[in-house]
Amino acid sequence: MKNPNGFGTVYKLTDKKRRRPWAVRVTDTWEICGDKLKRKYKYIGYYETRKEAMQALSKYNTDPSAVTKDILFADLYKMWSEEKFPVFSKSTAAAYRSAFKICKPLYGCSFKDLRRPQLQRVINESGKGYQTLAHVKAMLSNMYKFAIENDICDKDYAQFIDLTKFSKQDKAGKVEKHTIFTKDEILTLEAHSDDDAAAVTLIMIYSGVRISELLDLKLSNVHLDERWFYVEKSKTAAGVRRVPIADKAAPLFARFIADNESGYLLSNGSKKYTYGTFIKHIWSGLRDYGMEHIPHDTRHTCITRLAEEKVDPTIIKKIVGHTGAMSVTEKVYTHYDIKPLLDAVNMI
Repeated sequence: MKNPNGFGTVYKLTDKKRRRPWAVRVTDTWEICGDKLKRKYKYIGYYETRKEAMQALSKYNTDPSAVTKDILFADLYKMWSEEKFPVFSKSTAAAYRSAFKICKPLYGCSFKDLRRPQLQRVINESGKGYQTLAHVKAMLSNMYKFAIENDICDKDYAQFIDLTKFSKQDKAGKVEKHTIFTKDEILTLEAHSDDDAAAVTLIMIYSGVRISELLDLKLSNVHLDERWFYVEKSKTAAGVRRVPIADKAAPLFARFIADNESGYLLSNGSKKYTYGTFIKHIWSGLRDYGMEHIPHDTRHTCITRLAEEKVDPTIIKKIVGHTGAMSVTEKVYTHYDIKPLLDAVNMI
């Protein structure tokens, strides 16, 4: 029998390996698409049998909170990832998939009943380093935001996770805190700019671009003659931006563009670099110059050097794609053409 209008839907997922293949969803909102209205759904749970799913749907229509409190951690991750992963970069989605595996002790827990001690225990007992755990915390924060938006819970406990004791060392004992490149190190890199490791590092220092943004940079988005490139996908909305190409970086861009068959600025033959292959084949080359840094240090270096040159903070945020403490006026009403941004990075 067909459910009444607005009651919701029960259907079976195609993945045969799922222990709870029956999904329950209801209409959340309506969106205008051209001259038509389009439903936007939200999922309220997954169940082993159709009967359980129908009972949950019926209960939801009577008292929504009675159903949402029973959603398990693993089910919420499924709901969240299906909606959000399509808008994330591939590297961000991959990092969150790895983070989810670390949270295995929470899979069978009711998400609404989770508290800070349970989350902190997963962090403390994971055996992972700071960067990995930072991804876990970021994933949990995103899941809590999604849960609050869908009335599954009303408080974000991920914000209370403490990573302080992991910030100094990773599991191999190497320092992971951010340290900027010194002026002497930058001079050394400039003297060896014909080397890929030095050249890529300088490009990142001169632009403040994130490593994920650089690895995803398509040649079609590089406008060398006009001295800028376009970041079309980033971890934040502010990260989608035009980035100036400093005069010192222009020859480096030209070198990577020449004889490139991959369609991306950085490529390993005919394929673009993944983060892992980039670290192995390019970034590791910095050790030849006695430098121990992580890629994100280049971003901190760019911001620090621009601040030292007393560049307007709003221009810095526009260059690196960082909202930070940006005011509403800065976010909405302040627009710059590429010239003042280019003038700024040329000071580095």
